[in-house]
Amino acid sequence: MEAFGLQVSNLVGSSLFKAPRELRRQVIKKGLLNANFKADSDSFDVVAAVGDPFQAFSMGLLIGARLAKQPVILSGGSQMLAVILLVLEFLGEKNKDEFIEDVFIATTGWLVKDNSLNDLVNLINEKYDVKLLGLASPLNFKSSKYKELKDYELGHVKEGVGAGGISLLALLDGFKNEEIVSLCQQNLEMMKGLGQISLEKDC
Repeated sequence: MEAFGLQVSNLVGSSLFKAPRELRRQVIKKGLLNANFKADSDSFDVVAAVGDPFQAFSMGLLIGARLAKQPVILSGGSQMLAVILLVLEFLGEKNKDEFIEDVFIATTGWLVKDNSLNDLVNLINEKYDVKLLGLASPLNFKSSKYKELKDYELGHVKEGVGAGGISLLALLDGFKNEEIVSLCQQNLEMMKGLGQISLEKDC
């Protein structure tokens, strides 16, 4: 995103409790200097120099789905916004409004509270004159009896991809939050029984 002029190092989240923002700024600065982008650098130049294969794959998937007139929910946070930005750059002067009309970002309340996703969405909307919409799942683990799940509420775990998209679709399909919490607890207990994790239970 910074390769295309958006100042986002203070807005993009982190899986860590305290985001290492200064380290991130230094890494981004060094990466962009080493990339030595030209004035006419495009999405492919940026992905090749400072991106990753997942972004290239996701760009193709998103473009293909929209060409087939399919609505798309991108589940996650800032990494999905980066994919959208790359596609909007690729589209050039084509009809970005029509492209973005049925594209949505699905995330969790944990990421909305922790990251400035709203500011990121607004930056993209302003830069490309589009109306991208973000949706946040109301999933929460406040009622869980397990510390591992309650830690989500304290900001120790930041999950936007699976928890955002899948839980949002599940809740829209009629599942209740308590059902999802119960199933997550059952999976934790099963993993504990298999020796995959140690399980702490609140007293």
